[in-house]
Amino acid sequence: MSDHHHASISVSGVLPGQPHIEVHTDHHGAVHVEHHGAVHKEHKEKKHGGGGHDSDSSSDEEKKKKHPDLIPIQGYESANFEKAVVLAPPPPPVATTGDAAPQKFDSMAGITEDQAKKALLKYVSDHCCFKTECAEKMDIKKMTTAGALPVDGPNAGPAPAPWTVTCNPDSEFKDHVKKVEVPHTAVVKNCFHCKGKGHVKCKNCKGDGDKSCDSCNGTGSVNVMNAEGQPEDSVCPHCTGGKVKCSTCGGDGKVKCPVCDGHKNLKQFIQMTCAFKNEKDDFVHEKSDLPDHLIKDVKGELVFEQVVPQVNPITGYSVDDINKNSARLIEKHRGSYNDKRKLKQRHQLRAVPVSEIEYHWKDVKDRYWVYGKEHKVHAPTYPQQSCCTVL
Repeated sequence: MSDHHHASISVSGVLPGQPHIEVHTDHHGAVHVEHHGAVHKEHKEKKHGGGGHDSDSSSDEEKKKKHPDLIPIQGYESANFEKAVVLAPPPPPVATTGDAAPQKFDSMAGITEDQAKKALLKYVSDHCCFKTECAEKMDIKKMTTAGALPVDGPNAGPAPAPWTVTCNPDSEFKDHVKKVEVPHTAVVKNCFHCKGKGHVKCKNCKGDGDKSCDSCNGTGSVNVMNAEGQPEDSVCPHCTGGKVKCSTCGGDGKVKCPVCDGHKNLKQFIQMTCAFKNEKDDFVHEKSDLPDHLIKDVKGELVFEQVVPQVNPITGYSVDDINKNSARLIEKHRGSYNDKRKLKQRHQLRAVPVSEIEYHWKDVKDRYWVYGKEHKVHAPTYPQQSCCTVL
């Protein structure tokens, strides 16, 4: 039985496996800019989708609109509702000056039912003609808390350039996507779908508030058998004059606007999509006949690691093949991915144990491998291989 240790080098990215070199580069990927709409009620933000059909009072041209008119924002003239615009990053800086200052936003806590009742009791007590029984004995069924937040619009200053908007990765060396609102791009406008009314015509009853009765087909009468067993007309017990109240709108003829959720206003802003991508390359230095790809997915000992904006090649390792391929992979990353902003690199060298075992069994002479700290086995020519048949 012979033992081997394989060395691996990795430059930023995901931790490498087995004795091999890996170069990883974590990127702030392509930035996508697009316009978004959110419900706005008296400066109370509520996310909502955009688009839909116009109200019945709109012209044919207005009915074809799926999105409101855009408010032009300097530096974001290409933003639109239909398709995200990909913006190339600026040239990389000569030297980094550290991470951006962290931002902390405290959440607003709602009130309890007891606090809500106490507030109402105080309000009632301040009015001499109000009685307190209702406030004391009421059964609260639902509480909705909405916080009032200022709208960060163009009046607060010019919108920052796309690649200067703060958008930090949630985790390093892992692929993920984040979406952020571009500062100073928000505006509040009347909902384009309901024209600021908060409601639209009910489609079920076409705004009438009632529908034809299904029991009498809208005639207001049904055919019944009298005491003598003869058919005769009788007033329909399910409707009034052949009409029934619309079940969708409750007889109002109108329903809550599905675009603004009845809030009448929409918040319009530019949303930036940041894609973080981990680019990885590796090299396996392995002298046994064990396939190299098996080494990459098992655990080993971390011999060396460097995590910096720009890593340096390994130069003093005892295996010269490791030193050469470390420099090769780093140089490859240095000249690649120029369409992305490089955030950080990680360089790792791992040693993975590999044992090759030779054995005799009856007249068979063979070998197998145990590799990784998990003691995984590679035995492709194991002599007692058979198929089980289940009847």
